[in-house]
Parts: sequence; C-alpha cells; structure tokens
Amino acid sequence: MKIRRFFAKDMRTALSQVSAELGSEAAILSSNKVSGGVEVVAATDYEEALEHSRQPLSSTRGSASQTTGQSTEQSTGAAQNQSAHNRLSNNSLSQNPIHNQTSVHQGTAEQHGLNRQSDLYNPLQDDSSAASTLANATTNHLKRFLNKQSAGAKQRVTPEPSYSESEQTNVKSMPQAPIPEQQQSFPNIEWSQEPTLVAMREELNLLRNLLEEQVSQIAWDKQSQASPVKVALTREFKRMGLNESIYNDIFAQCENERDYECAWQKALALLSKKVMVGEDEILTRGGVVAFVGPTGVGKTTTLAKIAAKQVVKHGADSVAMITTDNFRIAAHEQIRTFGRILQVPVRMVDDEQSLRDALNHFADKKLVLIDTAGMSQHDERMNQLMQCLAHDNINIQHYLVLSATSQSSVLKDAIKLFSPLQLSGCMITKLDEAASLGEVISTIIEHQLNVIYTTDGQRVPEDIRVARAHHLVSKMVWLTRNRQQTEQLATGTH
Repeated sequence: MKIRRFFAKDMRTALSQVSAELGSEAAILSSNKVSGGVEVVAATDYEEALEHSRQPLSSTRGSASQTTGQSTEQSTGAAQNQSAHNRLSNNSLSQNPIHNQTSVHQGTAEQHGLNRQSDLYNPLQDDSSAASTLANATTNHLKRFLNKQSAGAKQRVTPEPSYSESEQTNVKSMPQAPIPEQQQSFPNIEWSQEPTLVAMREELNLLRNLLEEQVSQIAWDKQSQASPVKVALTREFKRMGLNESIYNDIFAQCENERDYECAWQKALALLSKKVMVGEDEILTRGGVVAFVGPTGVGKTTTLAKIAAKQVVKHGADSVAMITTDNFRIAAHEQIRTFGRILQVPVRMVDDEQSLRDALNHFADKKLVLIDTAGMSQHDERMNQLMQCLAHDNINIQHYLVLSATSQSSVLKDAIKLFSPLQLSGCMITKLDEAASLGEVISTIIEHQLNVIYTTDGQRVPEDIRVARAHHLVSKMVWLTRNRQQTEQLATGTH
C-alpha cells in the first residue's frame, strides 16, 4: 500500500497531483485546509490492503512497500500487536459491502475517524506502522457503523465480491423508493373549465385583438400617407361588398392616378368591363329554355315576364310553357294562371319521357319555357331533375336564376350545383330588395357568367330588363351610398 500527503494552493491542484503521483484509482483519505492552501492524504491499492488485513497474518515481518503501487504485505509483528477485538472487527468488515464505498465519493461523518488516523501517517514509517494505522482506522469506522445499525433489524449480508462486482451488486440491491400514487397516474385536466384560466385566456385574447387592431391601424395609416387615393378607393369598394381580389386587380390598372375623382371613375369603368352581359338572346334566338336555381329566387315570375314579352313581340302562338314543379302545393296553379292570362298553353311533366312528349307537342313553337322546382342540393329529387334536364337527346338552354339578396356562399353553392348543366347564362332578380350588389357582382365575375336579364319588381312584364354592366355597377354604388346615409341619419353622425 502507498500513502502520500500532498500540499497545494487549492483542491483542483491537489487532485491533479494525486492523479499524477498515485493514478486515477487512488483513494482520498482526508482533506484539510491549512495555511497557504489545502492538505490531502491519499492512498493507492486501498482495496487490496483491506483484503490482506482480513487474512491471518504470518509470523514474519513483511518487506517494505513497493514503489510501483502494489499492496504491502502485513508483517507478523503488526498482527501480534493487533487486539482480538480488532481482528473480530476486521473479519466482520470483510462481510460488510458498505466498506467498499471508501472512495473519493465518500465524505460522510463515518469517514472522519479514518481520515484523522490517516493524517498521522508518516511516509518514512515502516510497513508495520502503516498496517496498524489502517487497522485502527477501519476498526473505528466499523464501530460507528455498527452503532448506527444497532437500531435497525439484523440483516444477513452476502460475502463481499470483487470490487467491480460489489459496486454493481450494491447498486442493484438498493431498494427503490415507492413511487407516490399521484405520480403514477396523470389525469387529464381540462384547463378550460378552470375559472381563473378561462378569465386569463379571455384577457389574453382581448389583448391580442387590441394589439392586432392597433397594428392594422398603424399599417393602414402608413399606407394612407403613402397612397391616399388607393386607400380611399379600397374603403369604398369594401363598403360595396366586392371581393378583395377583384378590386386589387382594378387598382393595379389605375395606381398612377393622383386625383381621387379620376381614379374613382376609372375604377368603376374597369369594374363594368369585368361584368359579362348578353343581349336579348332568348327572345331573339328562341328555342327551349329552362330556368333553374335555388328555392325562392323568382324563377316562375321571371319566366312569366319573358313569356309576356314574347307574346307582345311575336304573339301568343309563338310561346308555350312547361312546368316540372310537382312538389310545391299549388305551384302548377301559379303558372296555369299566367298561361290563362297570356293565352299561352301550359303542360306539366314529371319525368324525362313526359318532358320529351311535351317538347314534341310544342315543336311548332318558337320559344318553349321550362319552369323547374327549387330544391336543396341535398334533396334526393335533385338528381332526378338534373338527369331529366341534362339528357343528350334534348337540346335545352339552361339559365341560372340568382337572387341579389342571397349571400355569397349561397350564390357559389348554386353555381356549383347547376354547373354540370352547362349554363348558358344567368339572371339576377330582386334588385329592388337588395341592400348591396357587391356579393352577386363578385360572384358572377369570378365564375364568368353572362348576365342576360335583371328584375326589380313583381309586375309582369314591366319589371324586367336586359342586363347592362354599367347599370349593375351604378345600382351597386347607389345602394351603398343610400345605406351609408341611412346609417348616418340613424346614428346622428354626418
């Protein structure tokens, strides 16, 4: 065994000296602060020395410790000076694996006695003195350990294995602390039901909305300063209900205008060019024309207005009416009433064959108008109607009737539903009931539908006209300004 005392200015330097002199397997026996630094006592081959201390000592004195770091053999004289109690303690120590914990990691109070005994060691002493010092230190350590364990139950300890095996066994044999029940289960907490968190979330959402509004206002102010004409036009088109993609395209063509009135007139002209309109093609070309569209958009009334115009222009013998609306109560009575007033023949059909027969019957008519039932796209009877109207052997022109009072999503759904019929165009009804035309104009521009007629009342045949783009745009602007004035009067602002 090799025991050395080291002096250094700090513990890091001392440990470096220990590692350099005795190797990485050296054990720190004690460390004390002294004037000028620290004092560290370290030993090497400590485990092997303890193993020799448990064996019966021979009668001859062992040789001096080897400088290579090998363990020193215990002499016979040192064994004779060992008391019986020390031998018993050493034998008990050999059966206790706790003694293997004597290493750098051991800084508890049980080691202080061993450290104090090791401090008395002089490297110039012989082997017997070293053995006696080590034996006394381990004896004192064992006494304190046994006193500490006397309060607990007696346990049988397996014989100490080798150093590496002992270390692994001690780690495996350590009892694991029971896991608390609250740590084993992780209940799902619905934080949204926590009143405090709900209030906090609402406050955070409110703050976020306020910040977004402030940031948007700052960005809007900056843009207003950069291009006030564009900002003013944007505000007007938003009030009219136009889609952003439409007026952004218009702004790109009039961004060089610096005068607001000039930019406004140019923007309205560009918007009018985007609205596709047709001529009075139904009355001009004739043929078989079917009116399709959602429920309540005014298909029957619009059909009667066109029939009346046909009667005025070409006579009652040039037109006939067919209805497929057998689902609404007294629906066919309405169109029969129009037929009697106009003196126009009316037929009712309910399937493809009856429709073919009716068309053959009216083959001599210049214009045949077909009224259809308004149904939801989820109605199973809609498929039957679509198959009846879309037959290849029947040449029918399909016109979609849209109400100006409908929402943008309703308009888009109607176009999507009836697009398989290859729509020839559309008609916009109820202009007199609409509060804004921005939605319907945006929809027909996006889907590139030709507008043939517009209606603005219930009178037959007065309240129908051929569609004109500038008329639709002017009507949209007038409705927006009128609504704005009404709101200002209601709120008392000017």
